[in-house]
Amino acid sequence: MQKLLLSLTFLFAVKLVVAQSPTKSQEDSLSDVFLKQMLLGNNFEVAKEYKFDIEMQYEQTYKNSSKKNENIYVFLTKSNPSVTSIFTNKEDSTKVVLDFQNRFIVLLNTSAGGKTGITLPIETIDSQMTKNSSFNKALSLSKKTGKALKINNFDCEEYFFEDDSDKVTYYLTPVIKEVPFSSVPLVSMTKHNFNTEGHIIRLISEKKSNKELSILEYKSTNPTDYSINTEEYTMLGGKNGLFGGLMEDSTSLANLLGIDSPESGWQEKEGKFGFLKKEGDSIKVIIPYEYDETISIMPAVNLIKKEEKYAIFNNNKGAFISPFKYLGSASVSDETFAVLFENGQYGFVDTTGRELTEGIFEGIGLFVSSANLVNVQKNGLWGFTDKYGKQVIPFSYEDVYAFDEGNAVTQAMKNGKWGLIDVNGKELSAFVYDEIKYFGLETKFRAASKTNKWGLIDEAGKTIIPFEYQDINSVSEVITAKKNNKWGLIDKANKGLVPYIYDDMRNMAEGLVPVKKGNKWGYIDANGKIIIPMIYDEANPFVGGVASVIQKEKYFVIDKTGKCTENCN
Repeated sequence: MQKLLLSLTFLFAVKLVVAQSPTKSQEDSLSDVFLKQMLLGNNFEVAKEYKFDIEMQYEQTYKNSSKKNENIYVFLTKSNPSVTSIFTNKEDSTKVVLDFQNRFIVLLNTSAGGKTGITLPIETIDSQMTKNSSFNKALSLSKKTGKALKINNFDCEEYFFEDDSDKVTYYLTPVIKEVPFSSVPLVSMTKHNFNTEGHIIRLISEKKSNKELSILEYKSTNPTDYSINTEEYTMLGGKNGLFGGLMEDSTSLANLLGIDSPESGWQEKEGKFGFLKKEGDSIKVIIPYEYDETISIMPAVNLIKKEEKYAIFNNNKGAFISPFKYLGSASVSDETFAVLFENGQYGFVDTTGRELTEGIFEGIGLFVSSANLVNVQKNGLWGFTDKYGKQVIPFSYEDVYAFDEGNAVTQAMKNGKWGLIDVNGKELSAFVYDEIKYFGLETKFRAASKTNKWGLIDEAGKTIIPFEYQDINSVSEVITAKKNNKWGLIDKANKGLVPYIYDDMRNMAEGLVPVKKGNKWGYIDANGKIIIPMIYDEANPFVGGVASVIQKEKYFVIDKTGKCTENCN
């Protein structure tokens, strides 16, 4: 699947790295980079002025935390979507401009000492992120749940990952039409996007240690005429640096000045990549700067490109472990990955470079560790293999969903119809459904449609609620269902709880359901009692005791009594 390489996930990760409270090790490393750039210089040509005509606004809120809530702004321009700026507000003392086309980042800072700026190669921030083990773990664990949700009038799909320290749920929409991301150049740093497609509408992160909750939510995309004038800033370093480029190609000056040498690994220089290794107090170039691209597959393995072909490189050994024969790659597990052979087909490879299969697969899906399965396409049909490429479930299906972590059931398509299968390949239901909706691990029920009518089935394919509804868009404590072009609530016994009187309805969360009547939204409980009146232009489900709403084009947060708690002015 072709990845949309510029995602807002990455942009906010950059924000966290360069403009918010970094860890001590990040502070040290970035400070070293700043000093090296200032002393040794670079060849980046910074524009005199960056103009933007698109403003995307997000809100970052915190619960059970002393952190201050804030708005986050992303600025773009239709005429050159390769340039992006991101910061918390227009008066923010630190501004970040990302120039993807010319592969550099401009950091601009205003303080009592004046306005200063510095340019850094894009790979600098990329390396900070790739060295973050938690971030890399999130990349490998992130998965599509199959659950759909409408947020702020965007049809979103849910993604989730969990590790030892965090639980993160985020919702992506395939497109925000005002944002011209499709023409952004492919650059190495933007592969860090949770391996998913689309724009983040909401991201909820919970720290397991202290239950701190962070909620990032898309608010709006608006036209703007915002600009950043870099001539107001004193740019440190510049083309020749303070030392006029003395001792180029050497780390002696850095060592003389007490600056830590760059870490071992792949580094870029003038558009080419080489491999450096630290030996004592010095850095040696082990592999010369003559390669076009490097892709991090896992900590020990990179894919290296030269003259349109890739080879596998073992970072621990500092050596190539395959010839330049591959056309691309796809992640699978922590032990194996897939490479694209010259015949246009994928095959499985382990970390030693050993080919576990030939190039026989057209598509590689998502590996799920609880099932020990990855969905794979062969000869036009989908099935499942283990992480070594050995078939487990036959290639019998026109389409399949990856298994959800912790769930042994998924949905597959045969003869144009959907049904349910388990991790052993057993077909649990007949393949008779036009569509199936999965709502996550919280429920064992799925909405399914037949002949344009929706009902509810369990994971054995048994019909729980007959196929008599126009739509079912959520299953939780109650079920939101549509009949006669209106929405109401039913329970799992198909008993009516709330009559079909609403023009729209979103999923129940924390005992309340956002409902729309006419042009206004409010909240009801499971019995249909109006808890918060219909006075909002937009209303979202509650998370952590609060919900985001819009009224008269103003975005704010309310509690369960309807009282404004944030952004009230």
